[in-house]
Amino acid sequence: MMENTKIGKSKFNKYRPFFVKGFYFILILFVLDFAIGSLFRHFFDQQKYGRLYRAGYVMNDTKADILILGSSRAIHHYIPSIFENRLQKSCYNGGSVAQYLVFNYIQFSGAIKRYSPKIVILDLIPSEFIYRSDEYARLSLLLPYYKDHPEIRSVLEKRSSFEKYKFYSACYPFNSLLVLITAGNLDAFGKSRPTDNGYSPLIGQWKEPIKNFKSENLPIDSFKIELLQKIIAQCKTSQTKLILVCSPIWESNVEVDSSMQILKSIAIKQNISYYNFSEDTTFTNHISLFYDQGHLNENGAIRFTNKLIDKLEQETIIQ
Repeated sequence: MMENTKIGKSKFNKYRPFFVKGFYFILILFVLDFAIGSLFRHFFDQQKYGRLYRAGYVMNDTKADILILGSSRAIHHYIPSIFENRLQKSCYNGGSVAQYLVFNYIQFSGAIKRYSPKIVILDLIPSEFIYRSDEYARLSLLLPYYKDHPEIRSVLEKRSSFEKYKFYSACYPFNSLLVLITAGNLDAFGKSRPTDNGYSPLIGQWKEPIKNFKSENLPIDSFKIELLQKIIAQCKTSQTKLILVCSPIWESNVEVDSSMQILKSIAIKQNISYYNFSEDTTFTNHISLFYDQGHLNENGAIRFTNKLIDKLEQETIIQ
């Protein structure tokens, strides 16, 4: 027995330097991760410009009466100053390029936790509910908010099976954002950043050949439908008027997408205001109002914003 104990101690002593070195190596990695992550966090919090700043402004700062959410079509189609001048209500456009309902839900969740907007306008694309794996990957812009916003964690964790474990690293939330954080501190893209409370005009007229699109047979993402239902429920609880809109788009010979049918059905069942401008000939027959097939130019945005407000006033949606 004594001999076996001595042999065990001998083996331990033999490998002890290895374990000690391993311990210190892991400790150094932990300290470096924490230090570098803290540095990234500092510069992230110091941003005053750019996509990351605007996303955070919606979640943490804005108290606008009218909050607009959506993709790039939201940024380029809704002009806050027109809402403010006509309705005498403050307005912020929180749209984000190439980000759709999942991203919008996270922004909405952060904002509604702080205050109750009078109106939320949610711009949805014609194929909103189809499953796109890259849509979850692009949520990387919101990873830095995981720690301080527990209400969004379950959504961000949809990115991968091990997502929640990755947040043990202080660096992880910022790994893919270094260029955007630098730009947000230096205003590197200042000339193109939105100036009218989030709105960014597209100057010019579309002159390329018209392409024919056909809706793809892609699966519906039931989780996104669930998120929309949550937005509706929260707006009702907060006494916020929710307005669902599909803004103008020029697509020749497009089949009716099942997403639009689902959206219309939800709006009717939940008694939510829903406006589909995707087939409005005021816009689709006037190529001079488009910058490209998916986006209105500045003249188109002015006409669309005024027409939407006209409809809302006529139907006493906004008083």
